[in-house]
Amino acid sequence: LSGLNKFDRKTGRFIRFLHDDHNANTLSINSLNKLIFDAQGYLWIGTQKGGLDCLDIKKNIFKHYVHSDFDTNSISDNNISTVFVDSKHNLWVGTSSGLNLLIRKTGAFIKYRTSKAENTISGNDISCVFEDGDHRLWVGTQQNGFNLFDPAKSTFRRYRHDEKNANSLSSNAIYAINMDETGKLWVGTENGGVSILDIGENKFTNFEHDDIDKNSMDGNTIYAIYRDKFDNMWLGA
Repeated sequence: LSGLNKFDRKTGRFIRFLHDDHNANTLSINSLNKLIFDAQGYLWIGTQKGGLDCLDIKKNIFKHYVHSDFDTNSISDNNISTVFVDSKHNLWVGTSSGLNLLIRKTGAFIKYRTSKAENTISGNDISCVFEDGDHRLWVGTQQNGFNLFDPAKSTFRRYRHDEKNANSLSSNAIYAINMDETGKLWVGTENGGVSILDIGENKFTNFEHDDIDKNSMDGNTIYAIYRDKFDNMWLGA
């Protein structure tokens, strides 16, 4: 289905929200990547090349956040890969050109981009954002490993694959991040299986598909990781 679709349980039908070139109060574009509700009940919509949309579902009013070369406070890119709301109600937006933090009062964005400095984010190609039980923010990238954000200093600690270190991250292409009940970080990669980080020891244990081992995971590209109420870790490959 194109655009945004809401299922009405009473009628058993879908209500469609589609882009209309002649109506600003519609989706900015019909290709969507991410949906998430915030605590106020607003629906945040990450689009493929139309920027970030916010829908007030009570009033059916759209607000658009798009990149502008002439506005330094605008979002860094219109290709939105992920949207995440943390425990402090901060809205984080991952794009193809860096990580963005929305300042809701002004509508401006604080942008985090990579540079030669090692305490900046490892790459601009953001893929996912995860907050653990200790309220630490982890940020994955599509080709440059993942990062731990220090909000006090606005700096990042980088985690990358090292060919010379068997206990490093298995792949720099990150799709998913989650944490188990022991406090170990599970990182789903592309073609590298799952890497499990012991944060205290700063060592990874890597699990990949093995054709000989029927008990190994089925596939080395992990798109999703979910921890259920029984502390089982589910991997979508």
